[in-house]
Amino acid sequence: FDFCCWDGDVEFTTEAGDGASASSFSSEKKYVTLEEGHLWTMRYTFFEPDIGFIFNGVEYGGNNAEGDSGSITIDLR
Repeated sequence: FDFCCWDGDVEFTTEAGDGASASSFSSEKKYVTLEEGHLWTMRYTFFEPDIGFIFNGVEYGGNNAEGDSGSITIDLR
């Protein structure tokens, strides 16, 4: 079995509407670096039960049902 990618969608958007997104991203991608000086919104949908992330010590996902989604605000101003 050759594991290649996580099945999910993640979008990062600034208060000005700039941003980036990733879908079905590589299993090698484990970290995201966001530019400081912005208020970011992260929207996510995960289609596998073992995908998640940690922000400021709080775990999101990781034990989600297929298609779980949500959003968080990341203040780097």
